[in-house]
Amino acid sequence: MKTSVAATRARNTATFIVEIMFRQNSSWQGTIKWVEKQENLYFRSALELIKIIDSTNEAGYQVCFSSNNAEEPALITL
Repeated sequence: MKTSVAATRARNTATFIVEIMFRQNSSWQGTIKWVEKQENLYFRSALELIKIIDSTNEAGYQVCFSSNNAEEPALITL
């Protein structure tokens, strides 16, 4: 049984919605929602945010970002 490339990509996509709640100590604090897994994670710094995203990329997911701001959509694919 063959699977299409589009179906494979759809299963391996990680879409995140990032909400920056605070800017303290020269960094960001907030939440990141992994849409496909319906999982919310909290981060305490920009570095921690990057590590969360990088861990999904290392696990073989294609990373996509989405903005909840309708005026400035931020869809970024890594």
